[in-house]
Amino acid sequence: LKQLIDSIDYDGLDREDQYKMIKLSLSRKTQDDLTGFIQQQSKQQLRQDIESIQQRMQALLDRISEKLHKQTALVGWQLPKLPDSQIWQDMQELISLELRYQGELPKRGFIDRLSEGRKSVMVVMMSVMLLGYVGMDLRSSPWLSYLVVPMFFGAIAYSFIGFRKDEEYRLDKELTRVREELLSAGRRTISDLNRLKQTKLNEFTDGLKKQWQQQLEQFGREQQSKQQAEQEQSASKAKARIGAIDSQLSELNSINSQVQKVTRDVQSLLEKTRQLLSQLNK
Repeated sequence: LKQLIDSIDYDGLDREDQYKMIKLSLSRKTQDDLTGFIQQQSKQQLRQDIESIQQRMQALLDRISEKLHKQTALVGWQLPKLPDSQIWQDMQELISLELRYQGELPKRGFIDRLSEGRKSVMVVMMSVMLLGYVGMDLRSSPWLSYLVVPMFFGAIAYSFIGFRKDEEYRLDKELTRVREELLSAGRRTISDLNRLKQTKLNEFTDGLKKQWQQQLEQFGREQQSKQQAEQEQSASKAKARIGAIDSQLSELNSINSQVQKVTRDVQSLLEKTRQLLSQLNK
């Protein structure tokens, strides 16, 4: 911006002739060029900032997915697009470089040139009068007229050069002044644009951060509920298995009792059989 402003020359100022002076103001074309430059640079910077933010947030989203081992709950969770069009529209409303600069240059004419000639003659006459006070009376000298007339017309001729140099000097001062005012106004505009852009981007990132926090909290609750349900299901299955084992043990105990009873009956029968055989042998 400073390089562009420093390149403004005399053609960047409009002139308006008024009585005894020339009014100076910044041309509309120069203002439009500066405004267009600020728009172009601001839009390019906004595009770069948004691209940088999207890359960083995408990297953050990838790290979150990796931390959660890419659970099914995160499938389809994508980074939303930043509202660059809306931000740029709000920024455009702030881009304005209306500079109320007013400068002045003295308006020089033929009378001013005659005045320059008269001044040179007055210098010569005053010098002659001073010399007369010290005893050198040159007022009646014939060469005085030969000196005064050329100096008069010479001063008029030199005024074409002197006035132009004086005008250039004054224009340089006015250009320095307008450049300083333009640079101050341009920096103020850019500062307002950056502040608005930063506010809008912060609002978007803060909103997205809250959204991600809510989604992560919901995901955590779902995972906790899932784990709790799995634990309850495992406990229920274990309890059912224990009940089945208890039932099988009860049945086994009942069968053991029956086997023991049958064993006793068989032993008793064998004992009786031995007794009968013993009696028959006798």
